[in-house]
Amino acid sequence: MKVRSIILLVISSVLLLSCYGDGTGLKRTCENLYGLDPKKDLILTTQDQVDQVFTQTHVSGNVYIGQCPDKNSSRITNLNGLRNLTKIDGSLLIFETDISVIDGLDNLQEIGGVLSIYMNSSLKEIKNLNALKTVNELNVFGNDKLLHINGFNSLTSCNTTLTINVNANLETIEGFNNLTYIGEDLSIMSSNKLVKVQGFESLTQVGKNLLFGSNILINNVEAFNNLETIGGDLDFRYNWSLEGLDIFQNLKTIQGRLIIENHKELESIYGLSNLTFVGNQLYIGENSKLSDYCGLTPLMQTEGGLQEGDSGPPYNVPYFVIVNNLYNPTRQDLRDGNCSQ
Repeated sequence: MKVRSIILLVISSVLLLSCYGDGTGLKRTCENLYGLDPKKDLILTTQDQVDQVFTQTHVSGNVYIGQCPDKNSSRITNLNGLRNLTKIDGSLLIFETDISVIDGLDNLQEIGGVLSIYMNSSLKEIKNLNALKTVNELNVFGNDKLLHINGFNSLTSCNTTLTINVNANLETIEGFNNLTYIGEDLSIMSSNKLVKVQGFESLTQVGKNLLFGSNILINNVEAFNNLETIGGDLDFRYNWSLEGLDIFQNLKTIQGRLIIENHKELESIYGLSNLTFVGNQLYIGENSKLSDYCGLTPLMQTEGGLQEGDSGPPYNVPYFVIVNNLYNPTRQDLRDGNCSQ
């Protein structure tokens, strides 16, 4: 399947349909919407079709499970028929089903494309998937009743992005404890009920950006303690209940920007005490209780610290900005050890 992001493909398809309407000859089919090929892909739109897959262990194309506007569709409530499946060469798409618990994929070890779990209105829990070792991309998006994600403990790498975004009632994320590498972005965003993130204990490298934002109830993150390198930005914003940033104990390098913005309860960022390189900008702003920056002292005292000068490429913004916090030390304050108030 020639897609990098299933979510973008869905959005693009909806926009196309809204622009062209039904009078252009563009038929609303799963093939058109999701780039599927009925000759080689497994398209399952009823529970009976899912149940009949039990003899298969390997699918050479994509597996689509969900509603199709051009096909007979019925409520899909479980994935038990897929228990013998061990390998999917393409993508696994679970879209708009009535599944309440994703736990029928116990033997699935490899997904060559995307695992996308998208807008399943009855889904409450994603668990197990502990046999899965490799996936190119993982998206969990827009599942409004989803409460818990727990598992993925054999997954060692995700070649592009790992996204857990806009799951309105998601409370806990646990697992991913053998995942060592994410090739591009890790994004955990806009889950307003999220109170626990625990795991990712083997993760050492994120190839591009680590984005954690708009999770307004979480007050502590228990993850990412062995992360060493971020190839892009470390971006924490709008986590209003977060009290301390004492994670990232082993983080040494951020090739892009360090952004910590708009936290109402954050008092300390001591956990960044091993950070010695930020490749572009440091921006810490609008954290009304933040007064302890002592974790940044090693960064400011090393040769690999932030560049001197007011601005530069690629963003053409000041390299060093600490503003509108309870305490706003200058670069020289941090160098001199005046890191808290």
